[in-house]
Amino acid sequence: MEDQPIVRLNFTCNRNWEDMTAVKGGRFCNNCQKRVVDFADKTSDEIAAYLVSSTTQVCGRFQQSQLSRSRPKPVWKRWLSAAAMFVTVFIGVKEASAQQQLPAKKSDSAKKSDPFVMGEVLIISNRDAQFPGGEAALFAYINKNIHPPKSVTGRVTTVFTIETDGSLTDIKVIKGLSKEADEEAIRVLKESPKWLPSIQNGRRIKVAYTVPFFFNIKK
Repeated sequence: MEDQPIVRLNFTCNRNWEDMTAVKGGRFCNNCQKRVVDFADKTSDEIAAYLVSSTTQVCGRFQQSQLSRSRPKPVWKRWLSAAAMFVTVFIGVKEASAQQQLPAKKSDSAKKSDPFVMGEVLIISNRDAQFPGGEAALFAYINKNIHPPKSVTGRVTTVFTIETDGSLTDIKVIKGLSKEADEEAIRVLKESPKWLPSIQNGRRIKVAYTVPFFFNIKK
């Protein structure tokens, strides 16, 4: 999941978007005498930044896919588990504090409905930090970039911090295997693109991740 929804609405508005007066960043609703911000093409990070900086209650226009359907949940340390197979290293992700949310199948009626919804923002839900592109993209990145040292079998456990800007810092090996394997695991993490940072109560926060690399070279 590349951009997890973080917004829930207090109520929805059935006013016609096209009938509203066009203003910078959205439309002005003459009925409510409020500006309706157009968030339809914004990312979760951009939406959160706007809402956090706003001093008034915000009404907005969103795509259906931008709205969170789950209750906010605490953000804890995220744990990633890894598995090695044959001559390359494959990584599997296991989240200890949350279940993966699969997209619900769309009904025929949903497909025909308006993809946009307007309303007053109730809350910014929490969002877990994640690799850009989600789990599958993380697998692909690791498998493409890691170069397992020869004749090494075992685990290297790393820990790092995902900063509020998505960068990885304080990358360390807390359980090593060999000098070469330890350095290779750290190198791959250091060269990682920026992650999507964790959001809690509308604010970006630092979180710690632990990634075990399992090396199992088939002779």
